[in-house]
Amino acid sequence: MKENANPVILVVDDEAILRELLFEMLSLEGYDVLLADDGKSCIEIYKQKRSEIAAVILDMNMVDMHGEETFIALHEINPQVNVIIATGDPDDEAVENLVATYGIDVVSKPYEIRTIYQKISALI
Repeated sequence: MKENANPVILVVDDEAILRELLFEMLSLEGYDVLLADDGKSCIEIYKQKRSEIAAVILDMNMVDMHGEETFIALHEINPQVNVIIATGDPDDEAVENLVATYGIDVVSKPYEIRTIYQKISALI
């Protein structure tokens, strides 16, 4: 992590408890955290603050807008967007397609925070 900067991480998950868990864990590690509860709000936040956002942790299975659709919209805004997919099913075909096509990293739920820290550090 950069010493004089607090990288901003956008956490996108439709489960409030998981958003709050990541908020707490990432904040304690020195990250600034933005929260979105669905794909549409994620896209709006990213449009407004893309220059500030270092990485996005994106849940794949959301009720309103699927993670794959959300990622594609983010990628259209910024082809260099840094995304880590969060999923309870890493064998999901959509996850496999995103990993194969875009080289996206994946974290499995339930979260191991050390793994998330490592993946963020490698990404930004």
